[in-house]
Amino acid sequence: MTEAAKDFSGQNLRGRSFKGQDLRGAKFIGADIRGADFNGANLTGTDFTRARAGSKPLTMFGYQLLAFILSAFMSSFVMALVVGLFQRLDGLWDKIAFPSFLVILIVFYVISYRSGMRRGLIFTLLVVELVLVFGLITEPALAGTVFLGFTFVFVFQFAFVVAVPGAVAGSIVAFVMFIALFTGVELIMGLVTGGLFMLANTLIILQALSGDEKQNLILKAFLAVTKLGGTCFRSTILTKANFNEAILQSADLRDAQLLRTCWQGAKKLLLARRTGTILEDYTVRALLESGTLPPNKSLVGKNLKGAYLAGFDLSGVDFTEADLSEADLRGANLTNANLTKVHAIGALFEGADLTGACIEDWNIDHTTQLEGVVCRYVYMLNGQRERQPSAGEFQEGQFAALYEKVFDTVNLIFTEKGIDWQAFTQVFGQMQVAYGEHGAELAVQAIERKSDGTFIVKVKVPPETDKAAIQQEFFREYENRLALLEAKYQAQLQAKNEVIAVYREQNARMDIIVNTLAQTNLSAKLAHKPITILFLAANPKGTEPLRLDEEVRAIDRALQQSKFRDKFELAQHWAVRVAELQSLLLRHEPAIVHFSGHGSSTGELLFDDGEMGESQTASLHAISRLFEVLRDKIRCVLLNACYTKAQAAEIAKHVPCVIGMSKAVGDGAAMQFAAAFYEALGYGQNLRKAFELGKVKINLVGLEEQDTPQLLTRRAGEDEIVLVKEGS
Repeated sequence: MTEAAKDFSGQNLRGRSFKGQDLRGAKFIGADIRGADFNGANLTGTDFTRARAGSKPLTMFGYQLLAFILSAFMSSFVMALVVGLFQRLDGLWDKIAFPSFLVILIVFYVISYRSGMRRGLIFTLLVVELVLVFGLITEPALAGTVFLGFTFVFVFQFAFVVAVPGAVAGSIVAFVMFIALFTGVELIMGLVTGGLFMLANTLIILQALSGDEKQNLILKAFLAVTKLGGTCFRSTILTKANFNEAILQSADLRDAQLLRTCWQGAKKLLLARRTGTILEDYTVRALLESGTLPPNKSLVGKNLKGAYLAGFDLSGVDFTEADLSEADLRGANLTNANLTKVHAIGALFEGADLTGACIEDWNIDHTTQLEGVVCRYVYMLNGQRERQPSAGEFQEGQFAALYEKVFDTVNLIFTEKGIDWQAFTQVFGQMQVAYGEHGAELAVQAIERKSDGTFIVKVKVPPETDKAAIQQEFFREYENRLALLEAKYQAQLQAKNEVIAVYREQNARMDIIVNTLAQTNLSAKLAHKPITILFLAANPKGTEPLRLDEEVRAIDRALQQSKFRDKFELAQHWAVRVAELQSLLLRHEPAIVHFSGHGSSTGELLFDDGEMGESQTASLHAISRLFEVLRDKIRCVLLNACYTKAQAAEIAKHVPCVIGMSKAVGDGAAMQFAAAFYEALGYGQNLRKAFELGKVKINLVGLEEQDTPQLLTRRAGEDEIVLVKEGS
């Protein structure tokens, strides 16, 4: 098909078949497509502006005729039934049946109007069942008549569902016929009853057609009937199609692909079949159709996947946990919107205004387009907390640059129950090996602790990785491992309780307690566990070469020559990457962490980037947070690199003693200081004396850098910690 043949604008295409055709980019502007069949067609980028969908005129005439006949017949029967019951008010059952029939009908319509047709039917059927049980015992013939009366009332309602104008016309004809047959009180009673029921039916139907969710049952009945002969878009590809101002009554959109399809200005979309699409939700449909959110409605948790929201005013809207994946939000006004935990993979935000929005735990990746976003500031937590930037405003392009680093991350979120680090390391290590075999490297990028006690572990993954699959797999294995560990903990607790019982029986004799503890494996391990010094080295490509191998050799020699050499263990890791820090701390549980390498002029440590061997930095706050979380067993941190005093000050908020360098430090001075420091510790000196002896050693060998190392502590007296003593 040529490009020229794809322009169907203004044509009469009623009942025409386009089934399975490739109509990408075609134009149906102002075309009459009532009854057309597009089943399975590719309509990507097709323009249906002002097109008229729905059933063919002959089919619509059939609906009106059917409604007319049903309404005329049923209206006549209901009015006649009311008069007939009134004329038989001579027996007990007659006196009960007449008012009961009227009351039940009135209650039925009241409930249907206020709470929906479904509840009205349930109530009526229950009551009618009770009435019939009584009536069949006393007067079966009359009870059957009442039963038929209710059946016809429901059929009368169905006539209004099919076509309101036809049903109203049929009722009017029934009134005329009734007038010709009755006079006096019977005439008045029949007309009033029929008129009220017609009015009630009309109000309920209009309520359904206005989009009231209470009348969903009626709307479904309407769509089920009027689908015959309607325009068929079932299972079509409508990606980026435009239905601006198109009339879509009786169109069948079931299971169509609606990626970034424009519905703004579309008419009677409510009366289209929308099952299996995002339009199935009333609130979402109304938003996409009108461009504004209905009053008192929320988009919390709504499915807006692939929705076309470009240019919409969505300021202040709550999108919490909504699915905005692949949605088109270009140029949208999202100021002060709540985007907490939204899924925005593949979403387009170019030109959108996110000023004042809350983006707590939103899910984005490298496919999320943030170029050109207008954003002066955002909030990282609900309730306008943790403003970023804390002072001032983002410069142009700064917001997008800020989030480029988190595009390739998976957030593992742990609630206020915290993290079982043993289970975490076991499962994460297992996944690292499994994914590494397929060329996908996983690494912990950061750990955050929120004010509510929630932990977020950010894991760096390759861009093409299925992040949802990683999250599901991790937490599935994590829960399994927790269950195993819990059983183990329970067994240990039981054993502990049994030991305590023995202690109490023996009047808590100290010699028995000591002997009992000495027999446990845990005590033996604790008694012989060495003091671990974790030596971390990084000399990235492009930085000045350092003699780090000579430094670690000097440290090892100093420890081996010391009095308590058997009490220390020196663990070494080279070309360390920032993403490895957490794993290394968890694995070795060190008492001393020693970093040797380079520091930037702003105080940040330089690590290998793990790819080209070049340098990578980590923020002062991020490193400090890592030591805050894992501070339990760490007694001292030595940053043997230039300009590390600022980083040392941050870590010292959480660790007893931290040593950093106030300025650039020479290779020789750093080596001499380290060797003397660990030699002093190996002879049982406290941290303060070891630090001073390290400075003295620098001076003794003739280097004028003894004032460069700086010792920082949390509280007075913590620098007197002794790591090893005689007999310990």
